[in-house]
Amino acid sequence: MNLTFSQRIGVTPIRQTVQTDSMDNDLRTGLWNVFFLLIFDGKTTTEYNLIPPNLKSFLVNMWFDFLKGPVDAIPDNYHQAHDVLRELFLKVWKWPIVYDFMEFAVRYEQRIGRDSLETAWNSILERELSGFRFVNHRVTLITDKTELSAIEDAIQQAGSLTQTGAKEHLDTALKYLSDRQNPDYRNSIKESISAIEAIARIISGNPKAKLTDVLKRLEDTLGLHPALRSAYATLYGYASDEAGIRHAMQHKSEVDFADAKYMIVICSAFVYYLIEKGRKAHLL
Repeated sequence: MNLTFSQRIGVTPIRQTVQTDSMDNDLRTGLWNVFFLLIFDGKTTTEYNLIPPNLKSFLVNMWFDFLKGPVDAIPDNYHQAHDVLRELFLKVWKWPIVYDFMEFAVRYEQRIGRDSLETAWNSILERELSGFRFVNHRVTLITDKTELSAIEDAIQQAGSLTQTGAKEHLDTALKYLSDRQNPDYRNSIKESISAIEAIARIISGNPKAKLTDVLKRLEDTLGLHPALRSAYATLYGYASDEAGIRHAMQHKSEVDFADAKYMIVICSAFVYYLIEKGRKAHLL
């Protein structure tokens, strides 16, 4: 059995519950260690204590976009930069802020053409039984590997079809679902359904069609099974009728995380399916 340092010396018991509204020391320390090893290259100082250009760029972006503080307060040497970030990450920030910072750091890496943080952080989140995982550069309350794969695969495939807007709908659905301060489950469901519509309209050749208008066309052209067509028509009805999502924004709704999570997973899977079938039929 692989035990953490604190468990080996008998400080803390082995964790058995998933962390969804907190962050224990083992989780926080593991996340910091990844950041330290990848961003600071595992060093607390450098020759002449100089800040390398890549780290300087990260710090400027962090102060400007994340901390939104005066850039003339940025640490001017490597040792100070390490100490400041370590203090913030391990002691100052509450756990939701740590996740916000992680998202910022992953998006920064993406902009400069790197992706090491997201993968490494996901391994720590899984190891320490966090209830969160990175999905498409966002920290979200989805941990099942099959569900994660369905969303990631659909976003990747939809990203190659720039004219559809499907990727943007899935990105937005994930954003609404993943907001740790004010999640918007109804709009997440709306965006998930809209991603299917976007692909279906391209396949059907009718840019103004509703999903119910094109499902029969998909059945004829793609060999879509009638039962599958009926299932998605029913889902669309749930999200569209007066008692559902799109036209009930002014009323209270019982929509919760489970509903929105189910919809983004199943709609992502259907988007992927439609893209694959559409390409096979030379409709995309």
